Amino acid sequence: MEAQLNRIKQKLAYLQSEGWEKYPEDFAFFDHQLAMNPPLPLDKLLEFEQTYQLKLPEGYRRFLLEVGNGGAGPYYGILPLEYWAEAFSPSWIENSRFDKMGHLLGECDAHPHPGKDYGVNEEDDYFLEWFKGTITLCDQGCNYHSLLVVRGKEQGRVCYRGMMYEPYYMPDPDFLSWYERWLDETLTRRTDMWFGGAGWMSEDKGPPDWQPLDLEEFLKTGPRPAETSREIIRLDKSPSLSLLKLPDDLETEEDIPF
Repeated sequence: MEAQLNRIKQKLAYLQSEGWEKYPEDFAFFDHQLAMNPPLPLDKLLEFEQTYQLKLPEGYRRFLLEVGNGGAGPYYGILPLEYWAEAFSPSWIENSRFDKMGHLLGECDAHPHPGKDYGVNEEDDYFLEWFKGTITLCDQGCNYHSLLVVRGKEQGRVCYRGMMYEPYYMPDPDFLSWYERWLDETLTRRTDMWFGGAGWMSEDKGPPDWQPLDLEEFLKTGPRPAETSREIIRLDKSPSLSLLKLPDDLETEEDIPF
């Protein structure tokens, strides 16, 4: 995991050094602009885990503590942990029916449900029931979301939820692999506006032909000479990530209860 976290930091720092404007084809880069929020303080993470009587998947946990509490990522970016319930009880509407504790004490039952209408409203009880034991990673737009399973047999995996499609687990074994694959596909211009959506919306459910990109090798033949990127890719130095400065009128993490 240490090596993977280091690769993620290096690749993200390289993308930031290039500038988000160089990736106009990528969905919603204008929103997060490849910046990261500051890492989540350990006491805040422990507060969340103690409140909901769980331990977050280790890779995601380390990401929050060491890379950032949300920011650059697929779609509109990785949400801060404070917005974990966004797919079920959006922060911009009041949904008193949503039981946060009951949701996270339950286990994820996301799988194809024959006979059910996938064009349901997100407040339908049976639809909420399937996705217990998950937290929101990304808002994909149009009521589609990327979720992380925190309880259940698929714990640690990323699942896509949409109003018109059956639940779909990404083939990646865990959050860090899913996130690094997004970085790699962005670097090599392989991703489209709907990262990982091809398998969800087609009959092709097989795993991607993906191995982690070697950034140093990529830079030898890529768009930027390796000599100008040495400070980013040195293995003996932690790369410096660009932090996201929130507008003054936005709520801070202290204002948003878990």
